[in-house]
Amino acid sequence: MLHLPNKQGVNCPTFNPPTALLQSQSLTVIELYEWTAEHNPEHPMFTYYDGERRTTLCGPDVVRAMKRAANKIVRLVDREVNSVGGAPPVIAVLSISDTISQYCFIGGMVYAGYTVFPISPRNSPAAVAHLLSKSNACCVFVSTEPAIQNLAKAAIQDPNYEEKAFGKPPIHPIPQFSDLFPPDHASEVVKFEYPRQYGMDTPAIIVHSSGSTAFPKTITWTHRHMLEGALIPWYGEVDLAGVVMGFHSLPLFHGLGLLHICFLPSCGIILATFPPANPATMPTPQNVFDGVQGTQSELVCCVPAFIEAWSHDPSKVTYMKGMKGIIYGGGPLSREVGDRLSAEGITILPQFGISELGVLNTYLPKPGGADWEYFTFSGICKSEFISHGDGTFEVVVVSHDLLHPRIINTKVGDTDAYATNDLIQPHPTKEGYWRVYGRTDDQIMLANGEKTNPGPIEDALCRDPHVKGAVMFGRGKLHNGVIIDPKPEYAFDPSDIPRLEQFRNDVWPTIEKLNLAAPQHSRLFKEMILVVSPSKPFQYTGKGTPRRPAILSDYEAEIQSLYDSVDETMQSKIPVPSSWDLSHITEFVEKTVISVMKSPVAADDDLFQHGCDRCDPDNDISLQATWIRNTILRALRQHDPVAPNRLSPTFVFEEPSVAKLSKLIWDVVHSPDRPKETDHIKEMQRLVDEYTRGYPTRPLLLHPPSQGAVVLITGTTGGLGSDTLAHLLEDKNVERVYAFNRQSRGAASKQREAFLQRGHDMQLLQSRKYVPIEGDTSISGFGIDPQRLDEIRNTTTNIIHNAWRVDFNLSLSSFESNIKSLRHLVDLALTSPLTTPPRLLFVSSVGVLYNASIHGEAPEVPNDDPSTAVGTGYTESKWVAERILQVLSNKTELKPVVVRVGQVSGDRYGHWNEREWFPSLVKSATFQRCLPRLDGTVSWIPAYDAAKALVQMRDSPHPVLHLAHPHPVTWNSLIAPIADTLGVPLVSYGEWLAALGNSFTPGTSSEVEMLRKNPALRLLTFFRGCKVDGGKEPLGATRLATTKAVQVAPALLVPETDVQTVQTWIAAWRKSGFLPLDAKA
Repeated sequence: MLHLPNKQGVNCPTFNPPTALLQSQSLTVIELYEWTAEHNPEHPMFTYYDGERRTTLCGPDVVRAMKRAANKIVRLVDREVNSVGGAPPVIAVLSISDTISQYCFIGGMVYAGYTVFPISPRNSPAAVAHLLSKSNACCVFVSTEPAIQNLAKAAIQDPNYEEKAFGKPPIHPIPQFSDLFPPDHASEVVKFEYPRQYGMDTPAIIVHSSGSTAFPKTITWTHRHMLEGALIPWYGEVDLAGVVMGFHSLPLFHGLGLLHICFLPSCGIILATFPPANPATMPTPQNVFDGVQGTQSELVCCVPAFIEAWSHDPSKVTYMKGMKGIIYGGGPLSREVGDRLSAEGITILPQFGISELGVLNTYLPKPGGADWEYFTFSGICKSEFISHGDGTFEVVVVSHDLLHPRIINTKVGDTDAYATNDLIQPHPTKEGYWRVYGRTDDQIMLANGEKTNPGPIEDALCRDPHVKGAVMFGRGKLHNGVIIDPKPEYAFDPSDIPRLEQFRNDVWPTIEKLNLAAPQHSRLFKEMILVVSPSKPFQYTGKGTPRRPAILSDYEAEIQSLYDSVDETMQSKIPVPSSWDLSHITEFVEKTVISVMKSPVAADDDLFQHGCDRCDPDNDISLQATWIRNTILRALRQHDPVAPNRLSPTFVFEEPSVAKLSKLIWDVVHSPDRPKETDHIKEMQRLVDEYTRGYPTRPLLLHPPSQGAVVLITGTTGGLGSDTLAHLLEDKNVERVYAFNRQSRGAASKQREAFLQRGHDMQLLQSRKYVPIEGDTSISGFGIDPQRLDEIRNTTTNIIHNAWRVDFNLSLSSFESNIKSLRHLVDLALTSPLTTPPRLLFVSSVGVLYNASIHGEAPEVPNDDPSTAVGTGYTESKWVAERILQVLSNKTELKPVVVRVGQVSGDRYGHWNEREWFPSLVKSATFQRCLPRLDGTVSWIPAYDAAKALVQMRDSPHPVLHLAHPHPVTWNSLIAPIADTLGVPLVSYGEWLAALGNSFTPGTSSEVEMLRKNPALRLLTFFRGCKVDGGKEPLGATRLATTKAVQVAPALLVPETDVQTVQTWIAAWRKSGFLPLDAKA
């Protein structure tokens, strides 16, 4: 017997619920109608208002109408067809009849033992023909409207109609209300003359998808599926018996409408409809609301457009305040409208469901508050949430006793499941609350790895009075564009350039508003607006939404041409300097930056700290930076064809301000040499001096810690950080862990995803010792509650500072906020009231020793020579941080531990961040068809073991430790099996580097595509600067002594990296799609 967590009919005297029958699963839904009619003869099922009076139809009325329909159908259909292969014949319905008549007719067909297939009349004749043929319909019942009659005839006469067992189906008129409810219907005794047996797994209803990609697909509901649908309200939080719901606008060819056939006999809800009429009343915002008021509906279910229309009428808003809730589905509700109505006290209830499963959210929840967009999943639904790594999750529903998906397309473990392709976002603070984000198959993956969810942008754009439909594009590009289908009164031929420019200006105010709310990478440029050509009209689905794949295919050539044109235009619209002195160069750079960023920037401002679209700190493919660079390269090439060769591909990241770019260009034009190393050293020393000035004095009253170790760790959502957090939470000597990360939406889900991806025990995040904190260590007070900051200050015994921007293309100035963070953590430690200030462990890098002239292994000692770190802003900033700690440790009681981390390799499952240099080098083999052979050894250490060692080092008596494998292995022992697996030869480093460089052509429109496909090109400057001479590890990394580290961190004593480990890397890269799946690349 099933346990039903909610009760129905508690407060409704006319409804006695079929609780025991639902628990035993002994009757089908259609049999429940008979039971309900017998046991609840006075309980209404339908009600309608005709402008003068309200009429109700009770269970016996409805069941008699279904039996009349069943008798008519059997007498008509059984003369024409016989069952095929034991399956009941399929009867199609193409109708816009009134709701009650069509509802009872559909119920009658199921009652008679047939499979009914309601088809949307919004489909094209070809789509209707496809559905009739696909379902092998034996006949089709059609309503009387001429348009519907013509649609049915055109579908059956379609030249591509594929005839099956029954041939082309005959057309029959659908019964009218007067046929099913004759004048004496209430007193007539109706018997079904042709008894049928209902098998639970026999098809009962067929529904179809919207057909957004091609023709609609069919989805079969068995009697078991219908019974599972009847359980849905019993897993809600509201007693629906006797509650009147406005059902006026829900069509019965839609899954949500059909699902209510399952609800009526199960929970006792009453459906309010339009009065029966022929032709049927077509719903509008006004007549639906009139019907809601006339029937005194407490709920209404409708599309968002109706709610948005009602929101502008104060009298309707007042009425809605008194209702139990406004249910919407079929699309997103405007956030502005939802927020405004919710603030008025109106309960708004989103519905999340699909034809393959039914309603998945709680139906219905108790009234909520301001978070109207969010919902919880029904207890009937067993779901898995698959992260897409960007704060969104795909819903996968697992088959179980309460819910069997109509279609199985995946497995979770060994259990059948259905991957919905629907993406949802978690509530930032309420566990278990979600909102709809979009579809996986609609996501636009840009070349920089960012994802755009086009749905909300397209929906908002369609609210512009000039726009009928819109489809965004941009997959594999650096920025998005949009194709707009103007409303008929604004249609024109886009080859008319003045008209095109005028239309872009007309819709631009709407797009500007969208851009304000959209993520930077999803913003639209005016130049990236395409308009539909009269020769290629948009194709629309039955729901009236554009068929995205078909449209993108139709406009493939125009889209590519637009990207090529925009790339050229953006480079050519800024005139080259009239003179190549510093003032004219600065003026040129300033105009270039303003034209791209759309706002003025001070000469010394870091572009990436002031709005330049650096969306991902690990990825240097940036739209705006690329346009700035290409404009500069074009100007330089006109002046001196050789000059661009003296610039690295990432010079905008290396010199990220107008002043620095101008000076760089002047240097390139007037002297081939780049700025001297001394400039970098002066800046490094300046920062050390600035951030070691002054320091807080220790408190007068000190006390020992009152508990075990309390650790504050920064940066725990990345690989090394999440591994370290897991080890800390498992450490019995650690009492509490403050996990500090930058404030962002979905931060909690990022931590969960990091743990899930790296195979950690998820229960650790439920531990009482785990305290997640969101803030910003670069600002005073850390951006958190002062009481929480005092708590951290008063109890913390150890600080592990792991958070640091990782970007080898940015200059030192772009890391100043990281350096500020370090100093603030130092001040936190020094103001601690504990007898001994917290030990501060700083995660540094082997890169600070890159230029060191050391023969053999670098010792574990402080490094006061800045020249050893000059090369990238990242390594320079790490040296600055080390030096700050060294200076302050000599002046204060602070006893920091600097841990220089060598190369960390893959995690326990082989996953190695694909944006790092070695995976990028491996990926290059699929393009250059070779990999480099190098002499020397590498001391790479697995991430999980490195993190454990880091935890063990937190109380080290030594001020400097090295985190590297104490037993290196040769480079060639690792690269050879990779080359063999990918089927490429090993060549000298010079040959490989030349092949890589020859594949790169800066300043071309195809450059972005090259950078995306071959990520090693992003690191071309790095690879060119690598040292392959003796005395160091391959590619110039300094060899690290680990004697002291091994003494304090036994976790470093791990087995040597071998071929088996290499194979786990390859398997992980193939699983993610980074490397091809075939044996040879």
